[in-house]
Amino acid sequence: MTDPYILSRFEKRLQAQHFRKAIIFGESNIAYLTGYRGPGFLVYDLDSSFMTLYVPPLEFWKAQRQLKVNANVVAYSKLIKSLSKEQFTAVDERSLKEIVFEIVNRDSRIGVDLLYAPRDLFLKVLHNTGFREKVVDITEELKALRSIKTAREIEYIKEATHRTEKALEKLLEELERAIALKQNVTVSSVKGELVKLLYLEGLESLAFDPIVATGELSAYPHPPLTPSKPLRNCTHILLDVGGTFSLYSTDITRTVMLNQGKRSMRLLLETLANAYYAALDEIRDGVFASEVDAKARKELDRAGLKSYFIHGLGHGVGIDVHELPTLSPTSNDYLRTGMVLTLEPAVYFKGKYGVRIENVVVVESSKAKVLNTLELVQEV
Repeated sequence: MTDPYILSRFEKRLQAQHFRKAIIFGESNIAYLTGYRGPGFLVYDLDSSFMTLYVPPLEFWKAQRQLKVNANVVAYSKLIKSLSKEQFTAVDERSLKEIVFEIVNRDSRIGVDLLYAPRDLFLKVLHNTGFREKVVDITEELKALRSIKTAREIEYIKEATHRTEKALEKLLEELERAIALKQNVTVSSVKGELVKLLYLEGLESLAFDPIVATGELSAYPHPPLTPSKPLRNCTHILLDVGGTFSLYSTDITRTVMLNQGKRSMRLLLETLANAYYAALDEIRDGVFASEVDAKARKELDRAGLKSYFIHGLGHGVGIDVHELPTLSPTSNDYLRTGMVLTLEPAVYFKGKYGVRIENVVVVESSKAKVLNTLELVQEV
């Protein structure tokens, strides 16, 4: 079941603002509240706490299977008349626009995650005075709610992290054997094996397309894939990967030293590890995210590497792999107990190579709890 505390928090915050109904369009927001992830929209009656999940007919059985709350699932489509109604227990022959506009016209104050609403609805709200008075954007409200994880959510992220790391460990063992036997290992063969191992560990999906990079392309934070690139004569390989467990994601990066690069890479990786631990020591409830980012940059500055760290230190993780808070020099977010976030110090030397490490941590009242167990510095 979906954690009842999630629904309770959602209801209380919206009822305090005198909302009568909420209409949720974002797939991740719907998953957060119901357990179903897919196309459709959710109508939440805040007076009765009753939910109606409207989905396209093709998603009807999937929605019924994934649903973890008490809600009515309705197949909606203009085409429903020409389909077999006997296949569905509840149908609505109207379009999304017709259903939503009828709700908006009938009720007085409605919360909507407008960022994810269909464009025509968004524009109608934007330009229609009557709609603007009734419809209130709750996108940021939902982002803030989702940034504080319940104990159950943290357990799901921990399990995703544990299984992803097991896949990584097995990959590194296979890679070490292949290199020792002087087999022809390529970037695409590494990526293919990694994806296979993730699914074999029982992860339900990829949190994102895994990054497997070496050589000068490892200097790209988001590199293109070079399928036939051999690892022979490479100094390192960068692996950035995450799977999902019970809807929740993880995000892990390891830069693995290969035989040819152990001497040149070790010092750099140890410097990144120092930056990581400096930031980790700063994490606690109430600290500004920018202060945590600054701790890592200060450590890199000591090593003369600050200018080569070209992105923020990290981001929140949950149902989506990128959530609040944002850890960067310009972030206005501050950390709260229950937030789950990444720490990923890195350096990138254009045209040469890049190195990055990344762990997932939980914010506690006076410290951070690390969910990873895989060593930061890896070699084969």
